[in-house]
Amino acid sequence: MNNELITTGVQRIKATYGNDEIVFRIDFDHPEAKKTIKEMARHWVHHIAENASFEDLLESWIQIASLNSYRIYCDSQIGVGEYLSSTAGFCPMDGSKGISIYRCSFYAPEHQDFKVSMYDED
Repeated sequence: MNNELITTGVQRIKATYGNDEIVFRIDFDHPEAKKTIKEMARHWVHHIAENASFEDLLESWIQIASLNSYRIYCDSQIGVGEYLSSTAGFCPMDGSKGISIYRCSFYAPEHQDFKVSMYDED
């Protein structure tokens, strides 16, 4: 797992596969952001250790959200943020819980294939 993720303040974190990417904007200082990420990660990743670090939960959740975003992007005309917002196990992607999709451009096969890192806006 990636332990280099910054989990304070407002951050942009991307998941990439090849040249494709999705970027999440997360306000880690939002009162519900970390709690919501933990809940979503535990909803989707049943095999994760009970004592898993927040960074491990965050990375797993971003990978799962990226895969789900890819699937809906390829299968439907509905927006990725709207899809995740209406899917069990995800929070609204409108920033109300400190989490939103900043950018999305990708085609990827499996969630563990997404590499998670900080987003740097060159």
